[in-house]
Amino acid sequence: MDKNKLINLPNIKLFATRKEWEEACWQKIVDSPEIIGLLAAASERHNLVLRVAAMNELLVGKSYREIGDSLWLSPQTISGIKKILDGEKYKSYTERFRLEGRKDKYSSGTIQAAGVSAKKRIGRIQKTKYGTLHHPS
Repeated sequence: MDKNKLINLPNIKLFATRKEWEEACWQKIVDSPEIIGLLAAASERHNLVLRVAAMNELLVGKSYREIGDSLWLSPQTISGIKKILDGEKYKSYTERFRLEGRKDKYSSGTIQAAGVSAKKRIGRIQKTKYGTLHHPS
């Protein structure tokens, strides 16, 4: 591998924003599969291959269940890939959580258990090997 290819990224000072610079650098990296092969860990390559395979399966018309069973992907991952096909950029669960914040369905003061709304329990909680005990305060 020619070492000049690794260093031949555009100067950040030539761009108005860091995001524009990152996009230009990414294009150079994509144009050189040798760099991706050197820098991407085995797990990252594995994840990329699975995402592309899932994308192809979605385009063929397979269901989430069929894709999940064959590629061992969660419905959430497949849904994220489906959003890519609909024009959105891929965001991992961690990235969505950080950007959008947690959408906690229990924040209203009630617990949804088997479709029944109940008040949150007040008091001390003790976890045991038999389950969770609630001690009133």
